[in-house]
Amino acid sequence: MVRLAKSNGMERRATVTDLVLNFGDACRALVPSLDRARIPWSDANQYDNWDRIAEALFESLVGEPCKLQAAKIGFDRVQLGRYGFDIASAANAFISVVTPYCTDCRLISLVSQERPFSHIRAVGSSRETVAPIDQCDFAFVIVDHAGKTYQFSEIDLGL
Repeated sequence: MVRLAKSNGMERRATVTDLVLNFGDACRALVPSLDRARIPWSDANQYDNWDRIAEALFESLVGEPCKLQAAKIGFDRVQLGRYGFDIASAANAFISVVTPYCTDCRLISLVSQERPFSHIRAVGSSRETVAPIDQCDFAFVIVDHAGKTYQFSEIDLGL
């Protein structure tokens, strides 16, 4: 569940961390349905069906709110990297991750270790890392055409 903080009137804010944690909850909630449909979701067995589901969930629960926030403040050409991929040449935005092991990483995907979707997989400047999702902080980062970086830790969900 997304933890919302009411600011003033109709404004509803959530942290990007809350959005990613909610995405993880949504992935976990689908596990029984995926199992019944025989759609592999575990890391070693994932396939196109799960990839399409995960991408749509991520875009709806994390990407779209972040891009709407960006548009609200004047960033109209935001291209978020595709969920599950660490390289996106056209992307000018990403979800950054601060973990106990890496302070300047980009989210790639969620992975299952102790329980389904309990960890994140992220890439930093020198290596890939895996960390428990509940030990991570997330932010939405945009890099403009001049190379200036903008970071958002809260998103207005009342758009």
